[in-house]
Amino acid sequence: MHWAQDAPDGEGLMINDAEFLAGIGRLLTQMEGSACTPTAMGKVIGSDTARLGFEQLIDLIGPAATLPRGADGAIGDGVIEYGHRVAQHSATPGGTVEVFRTIIAQHELGLPRPDYPGRRVFLTGDRPAATAA
Repeated sequence: MHWAQDAPDGEGLMINDAEFLAGIGRLLTQMEGSACTPTAMGKVIGSDTARLGFEQLIDLIGPAATLPRGADGAIGDGVIEYGHRVAQHSATPGGTVEVFRTIIAQHELGLPRPDYPGRRVFLTGDRPAATAA
């Protein structure tokens, strides 16, 4: 957070902007909540918080937040831009987070298994899908 002490917002320093501080406070609260959430739910919330949090942070800061390390005017030597890039990899599209969401739905919330199109294509006869014993 040291970058916020020196980063200009057009009218002064960001650290003196009440809207900026409120936004940072919301993000920090969400991050703490995701870190304290157990099991797969914590991983999903953490990934969502990281991805959406950096988007919100870029909105709060403005275009200077998207400048990479070494660029003139990069905030915190590109720390926001780097964090945003890294956060995108915390969720694999069509993969990890979706799998965790399915686990949460079935095991934590007791929802039925989704019936995706083509799921039973490889089954023969009237056999149901194999279930774990």
